[in-house]
Amino acid sequence: MAKVTLPYELWLYIAWFLPLETLFQICDLHPAFYEVSVRPYQGRLELTKRDKWTKKLMKCLNIFSGFNHCFKSVAIQPWLIEAQLKPAQRRRDKLRTTVCRLVNHEYLIKKAQLRLQKRIRKDISRLTNAFKNMPNVEEYEICWDGSPKYHLEFYKAFSFPILKTWAARLTRLSLTLPPQFLKDLPRLRLPRLIALAYYFPTDSRPWREISYDHEGFMVFVHNLQDSLQNLTLVSTCNSGNLELDKFLDELGYFPKLRSITFSIPRDGSHLPDTTSLCRFLQRHSATLTNVTLAASPSLTNLSPDAGSPEWISSVLGAHVRLPHLQSLKMTLTPLDNPPLSQIARVLQMQAENLVTLGLDEHPISLSEFDIIFRPSSFGNIVFPKLGHLILYLHSFTPELFCAIVEQMPALKRLDIICSDSSLGSADVWADRISNSIQHSHLTLRDLETWSRGTKMSVTPAHYGLGQVLDSAFHALGLDIPLIAYKDWPAVQRLLSQ
Repeated sequence: MAKVTLPYELWLYIAWFLPLETLFQICDLHPAFYEVSVRPYQGRLELTKRDKWTKKLMKCLNIFSGFNHCFKSVAIQPWLIEAQLKPAQRRRDKLRTTVCRLVNHEYLIKKAQLRLQKRIRKDISRLTNAFKNMPNVEEYEICWDGSPKYHLEFYKAFSFPILKTWAARLTRLSLTLPPQFLKDLPRLRLPRLIALAYYFPTDSRPWREISYDHEGFMVFVHNLQDSLQNLTLVSTCNSGNLELDKFLDELGYFPKLRSITFSIPRDGSHLPDTTSLCRFLQRHSATLTNVTLAASPSLTNLSPDAGSPEWISSVLGAHVRLPHLQSLKMTLTPLDNPPLSQIARVLQMQAENLVTLGLDEHPISLSEFDIIFRPSSFGNIVFPKLGHLILYLHSFTPELFCAIVEQMPALKRLDIICSDSSLGSADVWADRISNSIQHSHLTLRDLETWSRGTKMSVTPAHYGLGQVLDSAFHALGLDIPLIAYKDWPAVQRLLSQ
């Protein structure tokens, strides 16, 4: 009987009717199954753990290397493989093991280590070969979780050699590496790299040693002078004895730098002198269009004089003029009492060109909204170009809604994050909006005009908040496309956009 070969298109048609879980199990049987199974990744390959799917994926990346051109972004967090003592099964092997243990009591441990090294070499070989057959990769992220337990071989294979493979096309790079691998970076030339994100590694050594390890990284960053447009520097409370003021002073001038994201613990322990950050912003004031200042959780047992808890307010108080600033996102304050009037002055300086504004962490009340956006000292702040506002509110009230509409009539997108889920009925909301209109310069026509051109999202802790708002707006004749985000990861994705 003659062998029948089905057309590839028919295999693809069959694959589309199979559940994704089934495709993952059989993706190594035919290239059509593999092609359909990787489409949900949308060109991004993430490898963070060594499970059954990862092992099968590594196998497929080599078998069906012709599909590797579809990957444009790769993210990897090298995994930890434990050495396992594998008891012998057959009688002959048990006898051999017994004899070997009499000669060397560490025989089983050494044998487990040999199996471990073989598995590591196999994973490295498969991924290295697959990466070399990915000609279109433009974004690469390699992550180290800061754990003292890791396989040196993985980071050695997936840092400098892979970066060198993709050097000609790489445009975005995110690095979290053990310190000993930073010294190889100066040998890299990445002529097209426009975005660099660097996460300072977890370390408890003195700053002198940390600074010595980062000398190679500083050379690497300076080599990006002609192309770098976006720079992200992040440290956490576990990052050790960092003195980032000295690090910032050593950073030179990047003529094309448009975006800076700076995130440290809210106690300011990693930035003893905030003037260094102000000087960096001032050096790039002619080109910066996006600035993000974020405060992450800090250690609770830190001494009061170890840092500058007011580091964000100190930077704001320096009144650095950024004439082309279009996006400003910041943690309102690491303190319990935010310097709202200081924020108002900064917004007044930057309001002319501001397109995106995000205020995070401190829930804002109606009175605080007035202090920030409608200060009595110099009148209402006018945002002629503001199209996107992200606000963290204690409670989203009808009065706050009307205040936002009145203050920002040209807004195209409003993202609200609520810490309080309490809310009245739709009828109560509609009545309070009507009452707010009577005590302001707003009219129902203004609300209707605003609703037609504004997309609005609310992230409540209470799942019914979106429905209440939607009903209240419809009762007033307003048609606002409302999206109710219900998970906190969605909030984090929103704030990182």
